[in-house]
Amino acid sequence: MNILFIVPFYPTKYAEWGGIFFHNYAKGLVKLGHNVIVLRVGTQNRWEIKERKKYFIRDTEIRDDVRIEIFFFPKFPKIDIFSNILLYFFQKQIFKSIYKKTRPDIAHIHFSEFDTSYQASLWLKKYHIPFIVTEHSTSFIEKRLSAHSYRNIIYVLKNAKYITSVGKLLQSCIKQITGFDSEVIPNCVDTDLFFYKPLKKRDFIEFITVAVLVEKKNHKMLIRSFVKAFNRDLKYRLTILGEGPERSSLEDEIKQHKIEHLVSLPGKATNIEVRNALQNSDFFVLPSRFETFGVVALEAL
Repeated sequence: MNILFIVPFYPTKYAEWGGIFFHNYAKGLVKLGHNVIVLRVGTQNRWEIKERKKYFIRDTEIRDDVRIEIFFFPKFPKIDIFSNILLYFFQKQIFKSIYKKTRPDIAHIHFSEFDTSYQASLWLKKYHIPFIVTEHSTSFIEKRLSAHSYRNIIYVLKNAKYITSVGKLLQSCIKQITGFDSEVIPNCVDTDLFFYKPLKKRDFIEFITVAVLVEKKNHKMLIRSFVKAFNRDLKYRLTILGEGPERSSLEDEIKQHKIEHLVSLPGKATNIEVRNALQNSDFFVLPSRFETFGVVALEAL
């Protein structure tokens, strides 16, 4: 079966740390004998343009036998309507290039609240390609959906052939907010990559958490708890693995407590680097305020 993934983010050579769990889904389907193509179309801000040195990027990447069709274009600051018009146009154009070579039998949309999902559902309907939706978003649990997001969600879920959610609490919240039923299918982990490895004895104890550096992951609370629990004892260390907009704020928090020698922020990491970091740690910590599933906790096990 030819399966088309519609995603708002995905790990590529341009941004390794976003959406690892999407790739785990895709790899699992490939192992079952399916052909998976990922449609990764989205905006890039001025910092990303500066880093990548291109305003427009069109690329194809093969990762673990998953084909990723990539297109990035500049985001219009504070004028979302123009970005959305361009998103619809570029997303459809890249889809047409896929369609000419390989007609998808079904599409798999992840996160119904994003414009990538809403725009895709419009043209998938025109091409008579059925789609299913897997819902991951903590926005349902936190009940912080904007009117725009709610519009996207209702349209996408209404036209989906099937709806799944990654956890029972999320399933309940989706039903309460939208009226739609969903089947719980948990996230998956690549057990060929993540496995138990005995840790050698050493003279310190390492705690680790792995997440995007955003406010809802509650890393500041973790840092403060670490200080309160161990009072700068050199025996204990903390690694916060990931990247995101909260980095500078977390760095300030670490400096304020004078624990730069005990708490590290290594930055973004590949799946293999995450695996190695988990295997080299004594304890995994999950300080998030909300998680619909928390796949990294499963990887840590």
